[in-house]
Amino acid sequence: MRIVIAGDLVPGGDALKEGIKIDSETWLKADFRIANLESPLSSNVPRAGKPTVYAPPEAARLLRQLKVSCVSLSNNHIGDLDDCGVADTINALRRVQIGWFGAGLSLTEARKPYWFNNDLCVLAYTKDYMKEVEYAGRFRSGVAPLRKDLIFEDLGSIPEHSQAIVLLHWGREQVLFPPIQDVNLARELMAHPKVALVAGSHAHRVQGIVGRGKRRAYMCIGNFVFPNFFQMPLFQMVYSAPEAAGPSERFDVTRYYHRVYGLTYKKWKTANRISLLIEYNAETKRVRHIPLIQDDNHPRVKEMTGLRRRMCNARIAMMSTLYKLPATIYVPLEKANLFFWRVRWVKYFWFMIRQISRKEGVRGVAKRISSGELFSLDYRNPN
Repeated sequence: MRIVIAGDLVPGGDALKEGIKIDSETWLKADFRIANLESPLSSNVPRAGKPTVYAPPEAARLLRQLKVSCVSLSNNHIGDLDDCGVADTINALRRVQIGWFGAGLSLTEARKPYWFNNDLCVLAYTKDYMKEVEYAGRFRSGVAPLRKDLIFEDLGSIPEHSQAIVLLHWGREQVLFPPIQDVNLARELMAHPKVALVAGSHAHRVQGIVGRGKRRAYMCIGNFVFPNFFQMPLFQMVYSAPEAAGPSERFDVTRYYHRVYGLTYKKWKTANRISLLIEYNAETKRVRHIPLIQDDNHPRVKEMTGLRRRMCNARIAMMSTLYKLPATIYVPLEKANLFFWRVRWVKYFWFMIRQISRKEGVRGVAKRISSGELFSLDYRNPN
């Protein structure tokens, strides 16, 4: 039995009109195909003051066309359309006979494993990085919280002869160095006899590997299929654009994810269009990964070849080596990586300045600068 695990999958944005194409024999020939569904499937009203990513319920047909077997719902966007969005997503998946795990209408349901056979299952958890994740409760829908005690408790509850693939939505966006706490947790999970494999997401770019023998913990496997999409202020993904804004409305193009003050078309940088497809052979316990890349203009994904593939694997190997450094060396590198990522905020700053000045003039720009809004790294609306 061969299982493939893909990164973030959003069946929305441009995919609604273009469809999704996956050019990968590894994906097509697998017995089970898993992805992280990084959006609710619902028509409910988006949550205010939060970056929202979503797709309508009918987008579930795209998952079926891709032959997706099951999806993880454990991520920071599944609650973008509130509790109704979680329920709508589950119902949409049921209608197309696709399994799910990692979130649910209660904590018990969110922690429930998805079983491939009697010997192997998959579990998923989410870390509340930006204080925007809705954790499931006894009578509350949401995701399974990423807590070490819960993970080890769930691993202890599966039969002795069984193992689990563990999917973790954690870390920081856009960086190459995961937090040292995450690296340490990956090492602990690799030492657990019931963990077959760990695959991470949330950084939106490929990171390195923490290994132990034949077992691997992929810190982040990147965006599998995350189509380009339109945004309206401040973070709302929108459809029927630019028509919705009127025929005379102009729109800007950005390759970053930040607050916008006018109709904006979001495209991904090259680093965010690269991902890994992980193949796990349940009989031999062998793990391998295949680098993928998404087209810049269309939701089409293909396997990397030649020099580009070798360079991607070399970068992964380099990062994996750096993760082995002692904390006294690793932590300064982690902080330096985070600092240089934040320096890039200057690019976002000028982008937002241009948009505000067109609509509100110099006074509008001055007002938002004085309030500190444009300098905030917090995704949420500071007002």
